[in-house]
Amino acid sequence: MERANQLNTQAGTIVLQKPLEAITLAFSARKYAEIEGSTIDKADSYYVLSIANLSISRYEEGLGYAKNSLQLFRELNKVDKEILALISIAQLYLRMSDFSLSLDYSLQALSLAEDQKNQSALAVITQTIGNIYSGISQYDISLKYLLRSQAIYQELQDENGLATTNRFLGSLYTNLGHFDIATNYLLGSIDFYRSAQNQHELATTLKNFAAIQIKKRQFHLALELLAEAIENIKGFGDKHLFASLISETGIVYSELRDLTTALSYLNIALAIFRESGSKEREVATLFELGKVHNALNEYEIAIELFTQALTILKEIGSNSHEVSICLECSKSLKKVQSYQASIEMLERAFAVKEIVLSQEKERIISVMEQLLQIEKFEQEKEFLTKENKELADALEEVKEKNESLLAAYEEIEIQQHLASKTNVELESANQKLLNLNEEKNELLGIVAHDLKNIAGSISINSSNILNYFTAMSSDKILRTTQVIKKSSDHMLEVIINLLDQNALETGKMTLVKSSFNFVMIIEEVIQLFQEHANKKNITIVFEKLVSHAQILTDKNRTKDVVSNVISNAIKYSPIGKTVYISLDRNETIIIFSVKDEGPGFTNDDKANLFKKYTRLTARPTGGENSTGLGLSITKRLIEEMGGTIELDNNYTDGAHFIIQIPMA
Repeated sequence: MERANQLNTQAGTIVLQKPLEAITLAFSARKYAEIEGSTIDKADSYYVLSIANLSISRYEEGLGYAKNSLQLFRELNKVDKEILALISIAQLYLRMSDFSLSLDYSLQALSLAEDQKNQSALAVITQTIGNIYSGISQYDISLKYLLRSQAIYQELQDENGLATTNRFLGSLYTNLGHFDIATNYLLGSIDFYRSAQNQHELATTLKNFAAIQIKKRQFHLALELLAEAIENIKGFGDKHLFASLISETGIVYSELRDLTTALSYLNIALAIFRESGSKEREVATLFELGKVHNALNEYEIAIELFTQALTILKEIGSNSHEVSICLECSKSLKKVQSYQASIEMLERAFAVKEIVLSQEKERIISVMEQLLQIEKFEQEKEFLTKENKELADALEEVKEKNESLLAAYEEIEIQQHLASKTNVELESANQKLLNLNEEKNELLGIVAHDLKNIAGSISINSSNILNYFTAMSSDKILRTTQVIKKSSDHMLEVIINLLDQNALETGKMTLVKSSFNFVMIIEEVIQLFQEHANKKNITIVFEKLVSHAQILTDKNRTKDVVSNVISNAIKYSPIGKTVYISLDRNETIIIFSVKDEGPGFTNDDKANLFKKYTRLTARPTGGENSTGLGLSITKRLIEEMGGTIELDNNYTDGAHFIIQIPMA
C-alpha cells in the first residue's frame, strides 16, 4: 500500500472522533499523492478534509474540498465515491441553510444510489432530505424520510447511523412540541454516543436535549446538560459548537435572571465568534447581550450593541435577526426618550419583516419545486403496482359497504311492516310510518344522486384505462387512477356515514369506553389534516390551555367527532385563512372549541344545522365532498358520550362550535 493511501485510511478512521488529527493526516496524504502521482488518493484526501471540516463547522472550507473531490471522482468514474462527495456537499449546504442547493446535490446522490442499490448511501441521503424538509418546517414530510432512513440503518445494523437519525427525529419532535417522544429518541442517542465515546455527537445531542428542558422551563437541568456538553467538546476543535454551547448557557442564566453570569458567558461566546469570523452568530450574540443590558436598565450600552449588530448585518448583506433587533432597540431608544429614533427603528423592523417574508416564500417555493422531483421519481417506480392494488381494495370495500347498506334498508322495511300491523295507538304509529317513509325516500334520493354520479365517474375512468391503456401515457394513467381513487373515497364516505346514522338510530352502535387524554386525540387529528390545510394555505392554531384532560368514553368515536369538526372548518374555510382550536376545562367539564373564518351560517342554516340529510348554504372551498350527514352524526355521538355541541351565535366571522364532554 502506498503512503498516501495509508494516511487517507488512517485519517478516515478517526475523522469523526478526532477531526483535527484527521486534517493533519489528510494534508500529508495529499502531499504524498502528488509525489506518487495518484489522482485517486488525492481525491480521497480532499473528501476526508471535507468531512473533517464539516465536523468542526468550517463549512466554506469543507465545501471547497468536497467539490474538488467530486470533480476528481467523476474524472476517474468512481461512482460509489462520487455519491459520497455529493452527500458531503449536500450536508455542507444544509448546515449553511442553503436548502435549494442542498436538495440539488441530494437528488443527484439519490439517483446514483438508487441505480447502484447502495443502501448505506440511501440511508444518509434520506436522512439529509428529511433534514431539508425540517429546515423549511415541512415536518410531516421530514418524518417520512427520517423514518425511511431509520429503517435502512436498522436493516444494515448500523448503530452509529441509527443514533444520528434518532437524534434528528428527537429534534423534529421537539419542534412539534412532542417532548416525551423527542426525549425517548434523544436519550437513546445519548446512551449510544457515551458508550461509543463519540464526544462531538454526544455534545450535540446533549445540546438538543437541553433545548427541550429550556422549552419546558427546566433551566437548572438545562444548565447541567450544557455543562456536560461543554466538557465533552473541549479540545475537539469545533469552536463554533463550543461557542454555541457557551452562548446557550448565557441565555439560560438570563432566563434565571442571573444577569451578571449571563453577561460573562455571552461575552466569551462573542469573542469566539469574532475570532472565528462567524458573523451571523456574532450578530445573534450581540442581540442577546443587548437584551441582558436592557434588563439591567443599561439602555445606552444596549443601544450600542444593537447598533453594532445592525452594522454587521448590513456589511454581510443579511437580514437574519434584524426584525427582532430593531424591535428591541426601539424599546431601548424609547427608554432614553429618543422617541423619533424609536419610531424610525420600528418602521425599519416592519419594512424588513416584509422583505424577510417575501424571501422566505421564494425559498420555500424553490425547495418545494425540487422536492416534487423526488415524489415523481418514487411514483414512477411504484405507481402501477401500488395504485392498482389500492383501487382494487377500495372497490372491494365499497362492495362490502353496499351489502351492509342493503341490510340496513331491509331492517327499515321490517320495522315499517311491524308498525303498520300495530292496532294500539294507531294514529301515532301511522304518523311514525309516514315520517320513516319520508326519511327513507329522502335517503334514497340522496344515495341515488350521490352514488350514481360517483359510480358513473368510476365506470367511465375505469373503461378509459381498460380500453386505451396501451395508448395512454404514465401521467394520464396516474391522473385517471387518482380520479377513480377520489371517487371511491367519496363513495365510502357516503356509505359509512349512512351506516353510522342507521346504527345510531337503531341502537346498534356500542361505545367501547376507555380512559384517555383528550389532548392527544386533538393533536393526532391536527396532524392528520395538516397536509390538507397546507394545500389550502390554511393556518391551524391550537391554544392548549390545559396539557391533560382525561375522559372516559369511546376513543375511536371521540376521534371521529374531533375529525368531523376540524375537517369541516378546513373544508369551508377560504384559502389563506386561519382555523382556531382551543381546549380548556373546569372541575367537571372539558371545553373544546373550533373557530373558522368561513362564510358561517344563515338563519335558515342554523335552524337545520343538526338535521339529517341536510346540505347547508355554504360550499367547500377546495372541491371537497359533502354528504349532509356529518353534523347530525357528530351531535348524536356527543350526546351518547353525555356531552353537548352548540353553535356560538355571537361569533360572526365564520363558524364557532363549542363541544363540552364530562371529565373522567
